[in-house]
Amino acid sequence: MEHPPWRVFPVTEVHLDADIAATWGPEYSEVLSGPPASAFVAEGSAISVSDGVRLPR
Repeated sequence: MEHPPWRVFPVTEVHLDADIAATWGPEYSEVLSGPPASAFVAEGSAISVSDGVRLPR
């Protein structure tokens, strides 16, 4: 997959308002509850989403 380079912008303030343990699991609670080491906003690019394929176990 390829995409054009994303425009990236610096961020001066970050706020995460989420139930971290419920969303990402308890193993991420500690690290995601503190302030980030860095943050930025990327403009992104167009994507396509298609039906998934179940992989064998």
